[in-house]
Amino acid sequence: MNKKNNGFTLVEVLLVSVILIILVVIMTGSLNPSAMIARAHDSRRKKDLARIRIAFENYYADKGCYPVQAEIDELMDDENCFGDVFSPWLGKWLCDPKGHVYEIAVNNEDDPGCPNWFKIMANLENRIDVDIPTGWYEGGSRYFGDGSLNNNDVNYGISSTNVLWYDEVSLGLGECRGDTCYVLIGTDCQPAWGNHCSGDNCYYEHGGSCIPMCQVSCCREDCE
Repeated sequence: MNKKNNGFTLVEVLLVSVILIILVVIMTGSLNPSAMIARAHDSRRKKDLARIRIAFENYYADKGCYPVQAEIDELMDDENCFGDVFSPWLGKWLCDPKGHVYEIAVNNEDDPGCPNWFKIMANLENRIDVDIPTGWYEGGSRYFGDGSLNNNDVNYGISSTNVLWYDEVSLGLGECRGDTCYVLIGTDCQPAWGNHCSGDNCYYEHGGSCIPMCQVSCCREDCE
């Protein structure tokens, strides 16, 4: 009478080993710690912006306007992260997981004393996140928010219902937005050619058109 062999053959052992190795490789790739942390950060950013939007809409319901620029400046101060600076509409002000504030822009043109739209923006770590607009990094620099942010500074946002957060900002010659000054060649500012300073003002090289420039101070009266 033949005895039944309940053991594994060498081929079976090797096959199981190969399958286990493949599974380990797949799991290691999908459980990449850095990628997991980035996804967690991005998920929190989206939730934070959604909560801030609700707070802004509640503010609007109470006051008939969105926060004015002076309030926005306070909200965008890193020192106010997680404080009660926007209470009672938001008990704890929300900031990016990496410790800096989110970018906020409001309409200061039509009626600075009563903004009628807002945009809140963040920079997701996952550059291929499905919520980043298609072609975001293509076609060179484009400007958003108050005109001081480009498509490398932000890639995700929310806004009031009457605007889109990713609406591009067209900057006129000689126009200033926030801390960024735009000048016209031939004005009294006399912008320098090349990435260097002329007096107290730093200008990036441009070929006859205005582009944003890093600066120490302004040469125009309307620069702030």
